[in-house]
Amino acid sequence: MGDRTHVSIQIRKIDYEWLLRAEFNDDPEQMRETLYYEYLEFQDDIVDFEANEINYGEWDELEGLLYAHSIEYDKTWGAGGDYAGGASYNRLVAGKMQEVQIYEGSEDFVLFLKEVKDLEPAEIKRRVQEMYRKVVPFDIISLSEDLPICL
Repeated sequence: MGDRTHVSIQIRKIDYEWLLRAEFNDDPEQMRETLYYEYLEFQDDIVDFEANEINYGEWDELEGLLYAHSIEYDKTWGAGGDYAGGASYNRLVAGKMQEVQIYEGSEDFVLFLKEVKDLEPAEIKRRVQEMYRKVVPFDIISLSEDLPICL
């Protein structure tokens, strides 16, 4: 794997139309040349920008423009040589753009946190212990000093 990957960024259609008009004088070709996307797909009220060969999954041209105009977006990217794939959710919260990133392999943990976030502490503890027993059904003591895991 290299340091380039496929990236997909989704915005609302109304935001795409505004951006096309405000930044690119209603010229889709100018938008394509500036933002370097390879595909543009319209799905109901969502527009999906897609490109391959995005360095480290950071699509600076498009993301910078979206942040500058406080346009909310979702992004997914594939894994590269030195980084995991994942998804990010970028939202305008209290007048500021904020981002949440969820990396491949941590989706179950995030879903678990969502499930228990509003529970009472005793119930959260019970569920954490239950999940722990499913993931680690016996005490792990390393057989080698190379793997010093002791739970």
